[in-house]
Amino acid sequence: MGIALSHRKLVSKSSAPSLCAGLRSIPFLLALTFLSYPSRVDSQTTYQEELKLANEASNSKRFEEAISHYRRVFEDTASRAIPRSVLVEAQTGLASAYFMLHRYRESLDTLKPLIPSSEIASRKQIPSEAWLVQGLDYLELNQLADAIYSFRQCLARDPNSANARLALGDALARSDRLEEAAKEYEDQTRRTPSLADAWYKLGLAHSALADGLLGDSERKSSGNVVALQLVAEELLNKGSNLLAAKSLFHLLHEAASHAGAHADLGHALLELGYAKSAESQFHKELAVDPNSPLAQFDLAQIAALRGDWDEVSAELGKVSGLYPRAFRLLLEFPPAGLLRQAWIEKKTQIPTTFAGSSSGELWKAWLDGSEVTAAPAQKKTSASGSCLGKILSPPGAWLPEACYEVLRVRLRTQKALSAEEKAKLAETEFRLGHYQAALQAASLTLQADGDSDWGAYWLTKSQGALADECFARVAALNPDSPRVHQMLAKQYAVGLEYAKAKAEYEAAIRLAPDLADLHLGLGTMYWRTDDWPQAEKEFLKALDLAPASAMARYRLGNTYVQESRWDDAIEQLRRVANDASVSVSARLDLAKAESELGQTREAIRDLLPLVAQDSDGEVHFRLAALYRKVGDGTRAQEALEVFRKLRAAALQADKDELDELDREQGADRDRDAPNSD
Repeated sequence: MGIALSHRKLVSKSSAPSLCAGLRSIPFLLALTFLSYPSRVDSQTTYQEELKLANEASNSKRFEEAISHYRRVFEDTASRAIPRSVLVEAQTGLASAYFMLHRYRESLDTLKPLIPSSEIASRKQIPSEAWLVQGLDYLELNQLADAIYSFRQCLARDPNSANARLALGDALARSDRLEEAAKEYEDQTRRTPSLADAWYKLGLAHSALADGLLGDSERKSSGNVVALQLVAEELLNKGSNLLAAKSLFHLLHEAASHAGAHADLGHALLELGYAKSAESQFHKELAVDPNSPLAQFDLAQIAALRGDWDEVSAELGKVSGLYPRAFRLLLEFPPAGLLRQAWIEKKTQIPTTFAGSSSGELWKAWLDGSEVTAAPAQKKTSASGSCLGKILSPPGAWLPEACYEVLRVRLRTQKALSAEEKAKLAETEFRLGHYQAALQAASLTLQADGDSDWGAYWLTKSQGALADECFARVAALNPDSPRVHQMLAKQYAVGLEYAKAKAEYEAAIRLAPDLADLHLGLGTMYWRTDDWPQAEKEFLKALDLAPASAMARYRLGNTYVQESRWDDAIEQLRRVANDASVSVSARLDLAKAESELGQTREAIRDLLPLVAQDSDGEVHFRLAALYRKVGDGTRAQEALEVFRKLRAAALQADKDELDELDREQGADRDRDAPNSD
């Protein structure tokens, strides 16, 4: 948290879907755009009529019919001479039709007479459309080198072909040449800034590059404080607060004065419900980094829990005045769970004196979950002498934004920068929101020093932030498309950014309230965040629209299990116990509900079909308990032995770090902390 609004940023990028998976459907969509060929001659002869009919059939997606007409054009060559331009058009059209029917080999065979590998000189006469179809065929057949060559030939003839450039990026991405792919996608966004596909693919490329860098950090995080912090911040970003806290405890054992680490740990503890311990960490952060807006913002939340509105106002004033951009980003995220719950239960009340201020109005809107569009009046910070003593702050330590502006000018105009100064420039550009410039500065840092931890840190952050911007651009270009909002919701959900995913699903539902999968998606986000009443509401709506949805019915049943509504759970789960898509989970939950109602033999019956699929011992463990209930000690012992064998290799939690978290919890409980735990 403390370094770069790391786990609280505009959009999660860290666990994006597979880039290849995100691209595979695109060539089919792109190919549609070049099937419309104008008839270049009048329709007086047979081959001309056939060509016209073929093009009309292609445009209407009647591809089998189109193929028949294209073939008749070639049949007519036996009785008369047909212009080469007509033959080229027919061959390309026929190949396109085969492609659209997923008959890629036949498409390639059709193009062979047109693109003979041995006649290099004649290739200048080959139209760009033929190269594009050939490239798409090769791409679908995973002949990536051939696809790349064909797309480059197409672009040499038609540099403005968005289809070819995006498909070239796809081929490069699938060849693990992600940086080259990103350049092609970026080039296309400059050529066609309103084309959403280009932004989406560029976002996926940046996301995949960030994931690769993060993987490198994970591999070297042992003993590397900066890498460990990066990994911990990504855990926070995903909502894995417990794991993040464990990592940060370890980090602080290694480097107690590392900028940002105490703020990150404090945020994790606050989300886990340990407000007093979190407050202690924030004060430790400010002792290391007095300018940390993240520590100050979270201290405002804790002050609100205590009802100390003077401190709330003071902390908000500091953040909004010195870090207006960071403040706006922080308001993109929901309040900490403790504060949100206290507000819902009306345990926290904003006094009239504070509510009437600009900060109070904004705070109330934020707590209400309303869209916050304005920030409190910002103080003007002098960018002259007040910054001079601060700009050489340690790596990662915050500066007021006005001071970052001063530092940016100084570093960008300096003729030669050391590796440390290049890393500081990357930090500066990132903190000011200049992500492309931050990426370039971080890349230069690593060129100067390949082992630069801060270079790798800011490069990872920059790739992720650029992905965020791309996905935001996709949404802005298609504000009225429910499927675009759904696509983004799924993207955020994969990255465990559930608040963002909820917002996108809600936007999609406002546009298309009768699409069942949207309600299932939104319900799943509530389900993953343990908001059972809202999850139930959305799953019921999904089932009202699509009664056959096994996933909606299973998750509704599981929701009832979570609420101990055993009869309701059994009613839903029995209906999907034999559905292959949810059978394992449904039977486990069904057996639990039946066991709770004393239906032990029914529970055993429902678990037995899962025995062969039991990979971690859970089924046998449950069966052992159920067999004991019915007095079958022999089967209970047998099941328990199998359970022990299956669990023998299971990973064990790090006891020392878990004990430390327990001590934090104990410290909170021992203190007088109203509304904090």
